[in-house]
Amino acid sequence: MSNFIVDQYTFVQFIILFVTALLIGMSKTGIQGITLFMIPLMAFSFGAKASTGVILPMLCFADLSPLPGGMHRFSGY
Repeated sequence: MSNFIVDQYTFVQFIILFVTALLIGMSKTGIQGITLFMIPLMAFSFGAKASTGVILPMLCFADLSPLPGGMHRFSGY
């Protein structure tokens, strides 16, 4: 039984995914305009439709990940 994720992508694409995740985190901290580098990088690496399918969950997770800390901070505990 092979691992679907590892077999489907190359090492360079994994590096681009890592860099993209880093750039998404940097854009969420307030560095504006850094996503201008992320979108073409993913589009050249994965293609238009596939890069949208990869970036969207990354952006959703980046938006939802600080919620538990913020809920605990402002809930009065």
